[in-house]
Amino acid sequence: MTHHSQNPARPHSPTASQQHTNPHHPKLAATRTRSCDRASIVGGTSTTDQATTTNPSDLCPKSLSQLFNKIYRTRPVQFCLLSENPLPEHPTKLQQIRWYFLCPPHSHFGWVLTRVLGLCIAWAALMGLVGKEHAYFGGNIFSIFLLYVCSRVTGFFTGLLGMPPLLGMLLAGILLNNVTFSSISPIPIADCINRDYRVALRDFSFITILIRAGLSLNPKGLMLMKSVVIRLALCPGVLAEGPMIALLAYFCFDMPVNWAFMLGFIMAAVSPAVVVPSLLKLQNKGYGVEQGIPTLIIAAASIDDIIAISAFSIVMSVSFVDKEKSMWVVLLHAPTEIAVGMVASIVAGIIMWYIPPPHKHELDKRGHPLLRTENHTTARFLILFGTGIMFMFGFQRLNLAGAGALGCLAVSFITGLGWDIDTKRPVGEAFGHAWELFDAAAFWNDRG
Repeated sequence: MTHHSQNPARPHSPTASQQHTNPHHPKLAATRTRSCDRASIVGGTSTTDQATTTNPSDLCPKSLSQLFNKIYRTRPVQFCLLSENPLPEHPTKLQQIRWYFLCPPHSHFGWVLTRVLGLCIAWAALMGLVGKEHAYFGGNIFSIFLLYVCSRVTGFFTGLLGMPPLLGMLLAGILLNNVTFSSISPIPIADCINRDYRVALRDFSFITILIRAGLSLNPKGLMLMKSVVIRLALCPGVLAEGPMIALLAYFCFDMPVNWAFMLGFIMAAVSPAVVVPSLLKLQNKGYGVEQGIPTLIIAAASIDDIIAISAFSIVMSVSFVDKEKSMWVVLLHAPTEIAVGMVASIVAGIIMWYIPPPHKHELDKRGHPLLRTENHTTARFLILFGTGIMFMFGFQRLNLAGAGALGCLAVSFITGLGWDIDTKRPVGEAFGHAWELFDAAAFWNDRG
């Protein structure tokens, strides 16, 4: 006999499968609503929600995609796209010009657009950093910025015409040194720049090119031609050109003897900013490398400039000699500069052979030494550049300007003696990029 339960009848409750298949069940509706809310917050959609809901946010990406596709297929857009307008095999001049301006930006147009955008960002950054007073017309920082930009632009266009970019930079300096904008600035742009800023930027460019010259010297070739380097550094400029200019200035312009010789040594000095970059370009192309011509000219030009600075300092010291100083002290000033510059360079150069260390010694878990080679290009660049800045500005404060210039050239050469070619090349390339930043400032005089 079967025993039946006497419990009262309970309402029927659907099973889990029935809940899943019933779209009107309240639990499933609530779950779907929460899922849709999560999808709208995150910005994404799931396959289940797409099939069961019509959230407006889910339709936005699809609508935008359709809109973009319609715009993309229009004739004006297709006319401007690089992918839709390949250059024919034998293009005309007009087709070549149009190809340069197709989108997305590429070739020279993209290069120019990138720099224009960079200049706008740099100016906006200056406005936020130093304020309108210094970053607008007539401000010190803005005047430096404008002079640099104009120098680079004119240098670029003179380069396109087949002339040296340095000529364009000189023209920009002359223009901004004499042209005024009466409605904006009543005085020339170059006169708005603080003199200390101009001198510091010019010294930065001088430091960069001297260190770059020292790193590019070939020690073996330099030792083989050391007598030729000394003759080439002394004879044309200091011993011949300088005194000849002094004589002409004395007889033609009736200048005092001391002022005539100061003029002669200034004009006889070879500018490393002109010679070194040109010789490095020829050296990179392999011209005259076997004969050691780039090393010979770079070394002679740099030494000639240092000797001209020292000779100018001697004449100026004699001309404006302090009565409390004896003449022997004045005459020994140049040899003192050379000795101090060489000693400081040797000490600093030897230190930089080992700091930062080329290899890193560590111990493994068993206590055995491990040797790891690390790349310290950035650290070496900063240390060498900082040493050059320390020499140039430090010795100037000690009234030993010649020692600063000699120290920058010698410390880079001595440091390069302890580095292998794989270590020295990337540091030299880093100073090449630094020269691209400071080259325009090399030709700023005390007024711009």
